[in-house]
Amino acid sequence: MTEAMANMAPSRTGSYGSAYIGHVISLSPLSAERRRHRWSDQQTEQLKVSGGLMRVAFTTCGLLEEPYGAARTEPFEELTPTVYVASEHHPGFIERADYANDRDDLGDIDRDWGKWGSLRLPSFYDGGKTDDAYRAAQTLSVWRDLQSVWDFVYYSGVHAAALRRRHEWFQRPTWPTYTVWWTTDNHTPTWAEAIERLELLEAAGPTPAAFTLKKAFEQDGTPVTLGRPAQPEPVNSVGGEQLS
Repeated sequence: MTEAMANMAPSRTGSYGSAYIGHVISLSPLSAERRRHRWSDQQTEQLKVSGGLMRVAFTTCGLLEEPYGAARTEPFEELTPTVYVASEHHPGFIERADYANDRDDLGDIDRDWGKWGSLRLPSFYDGGKTDDAYRAAQTLSVWRDLQSVWDFVYYSGVHAAALRRRHEWFQRPTWPTYTVWWTTDNHTPTWAEAIERLELLEAAGPTPAAFTLKKAFEQDGTPVTLGRPAQPEPVNSVGGEQLS
């Protein structure tokens, strides 16, 4: 089952979307080889960006057991805004994909996301696209460094509390539910790029072009192990401030 949830962003009409990340399944050598043929060296090279200061792009994609608005999903939707606020207050957070207008009558797929481009669904999504059937919980955010993402995902108080309840809401994944990659401050990652990176991770496993927090890489492609923060945030804290 999945290991973590990620920063939450507004999603679908009248609700917030997930911040959900999870365990990336280990592909057998044969199945990995079958997937890998989809990604040539040239395609991987095209995903690289150059120029500017380096920062971290982070995308998540989980599939809910039931659509938004269902009784089973309601507690998740109620908890999401608090986790979303926690992500924005967390050290190292820069920005996240958000709507470019106030058209709350539209669902995520039809909304204008401005510089982030149109929302894209991964190939493994098997749910509907109407409001009463939509089950994708996706986020796309930008962070200062890898350690900031790691600390928020696994050690921020409010998020850690939500993480412990992930089994109540999400399907057991047989796909990567998140990926991380290095980008630059003069480049805005789009939803299309996020899905490309996610599917690259599925095809080839963790590489400097698309990796996980447990198998991460520095800017120069050197493997790096992220460590536990010196002082994890209390469960009832957001950005270092106690919740009432």
